[in-house]
Amino acid sequence: MVELHKGHRWGRLVCPGCGEQMPIYCTPQVPELHAFRLDKFRKQHRSPKEQ
Repeated sequence: MVELHKGHRWGRLVCPGCGEQMPIYCTPQVPELHAFRLDKFRKQHRSPKEQ
């Protein structure tokens, strides 16, 4: 995770394997949906040794 404080964006998740990024918002409109999307991103980009 990279912390960057830019507008409502608090930081971003960065996949170390492929470099894909996903923003993390400090005030999402629907917190439950944002949490679901972050978890989905994390599960899709797990390192091979975690699986």
